[in-house]
Amino acid sequence: MTLVRVAWLLLATMSCRRDSTHQQGTSDSSAASAKTAPRFEEYAVTDSFTGKQASIDWASDPDARHFRGVLSIGIARGPNFAGHYAIISWGCGTQCRSYAIVDVASGRVFTDTALDLSCHEEEFRTSSRLILLTAWDTMPGHVCADTTSLALVWNGQGFEKVP
Repeated sequence: MTLVRVAWLLLATMSCRRDSTHQQGTSDSSAASAKTAPRFEEYAVTDSFTGKQASIDWASDPDARHFRGVLSIGIARGPNFAGHYAIISWGCGTQCRSYAIVDVASGRVFTDTALDLSCHEEEFRTSSRLILLTAWDTMPGHVCADTTSLALVWNGQGFEKVP
């Protein structure tokens, strides 16, 4: 490996580390935004799924059949979001993740919910309709650089931004 390549790799590594350190909340502005972040308890669900899991309703979403294997495996794990839904995600290439939400009680599939998981780490709970997204790569020029965090609430059909 040439000296130029080694220097370039070291510079790239240092800039990534500097950026990730900044995102860990070392500045006053990120600490202030963390205080105002919505809490899962504010969007708690009162019902939770108990009973027999429904079969996937393949006709409920035009794209569902394309992901038959991953959806079948994902729904078998049971609900993981908003009482009776399963958020199922899978890789679709470099910096790409596809996902679907399946209602475990009815089998209905949602693949077009305006939720972009490609750039984000998500946090969600079975007991809440809230999902928190944090961009994993905010380096300048990256497709995710304009969004660092986002809070969304599931309304039964799709997501709405939390004000």
